[in-house]
Amino acid sequence: MDSLGEHLSKDEWLVYNTLPFILPFLTVPDVLHCRQVCTLWMRIVNDSTYWCAVTLRNYKLTLDKMTDFLQGFKTNHLKLVDCEYVDECTTSCFEILTHLKKLELSNCTSKLVETIAEGNPNLEVLRVSLIVCPSALKLDLSFVSKMPRLKQLTIYCHREVQHLKEMFTTLGNLEKLWLLRVTHIDFEDLPSSMNLDRYPQLQSLGLGHCTELPSTIVYFVKTFPNLRELCFEYCGSSKWDPVDIFNFLRELPSLRRLHLIEFNIKEGFDKGLKLCTNLEELTISPCCNRFFMGRFNGRIFEGVKNLKLKRFTWGFSATYMMHCKRIFEVADRVPFVSDADCLHGSLGGIESELKSWRLITLEDLQHELQELMKTCRVRVVKNYSPQDFF
Repeated sequence: MDSLGEHLSKDEWLVYNTLPFILPFLTVPDVLHCRQVCTLWMRIVNDSTYWCAVTLRNYKLTLDKMTDFLQGFKTNHLKLVDCEYVDECTTSCFEILTHLKKLELSNCTSKLVETIAEGNPNLEVLRVSLIVCPSALKLDLSFVSKMPRLKQLTIYCHREVQHLKEMFTTLGNLEKLWLLRVTHIDFEDLPSSMNLDRYPQLQSLGLGHCTELPSTIVYFVKTFPNLRELCFEYCGSSKWDPVDIFNFLRELPSLRRLHLIEFNIKEGFDKGLKLCTNLEELTISPCCNRFFMGRFNGRIFEGVKNLKLKRFTWGFSATYMMHCKRIFEVADRVPFVSDADCLHGSLGGIESELKSWRLITLEDLQHELQELMKTCRVRVVKNYSPQDFF
């Protein structure tokens, strides 16, 4: 393009030096229309770095034609969100993109995810959200071994996973591994001890559906000595002891970020959370339980208010907010009550305890926490979902 710019008129020179800065703000169809304006615009669009990373949302696509087109521009990052595919999604469609390093897909099938590694062994980042399906369907994780250069794997799968143990024996260079919205993870199936020298790269680990947190999780997580970020999702079991778990988490030397999604805030949660003085960022989203919503929030508040965090996110799911509105007949308010007040109120039964709850708006809750945690950035959000990355 530099040689082209030397032979342009004044008006053409202006287009030559401004259009490349405008293209990133346009959608793909708009950019394609720009190519049709004139020869100069077509050459600018074709030479632009715009095509290095392409995002398509809510489009009807013919995959083979799309990938063939993008291959000509050496696209290395492709993100398809809520797209409808005219043709069948096959491995060969993405195999054409030999320069592809990062692939993000939403609402795709298990078959596509399991076979995509065969055509793209050089992928470094794979983030997918699978379509919601009958619980009988499963996702085979053995495909990970076919992508030796993979550094980040994030899957929202909405189903049970297979060969989890085998996958952990072939992690290779993975730096981030998140398996969320899994219908069940059997922690007993995970290896309780592995070669520590094999996984020095893994820094971020997310697991769910964590219905149980047995003692073996301690030995498993310790396998990753450089772990800086940890996420547990849907932990609703009565078998785990919060003080024991948090006592273990504070002993992880590199852990700085913790996410507890749809979590069962058991008695002792506040005492255990206070032990985690190593944390810098914390995200908590309590599970929705009609009779314990007030207690859960009281325990979170007491546990977090004295921590020296840099960031704290308190998220309430859409389901949680819907239940609050239905029970209390007000919007954007959540209940609070301390365990001590509950003990006194429980003498009169559940109805008496519910009357002791204090309703607080999300805005007031954020303000109250921010006053107590002045050096921390506090966010209280509704309709929270860990899948918001799409």
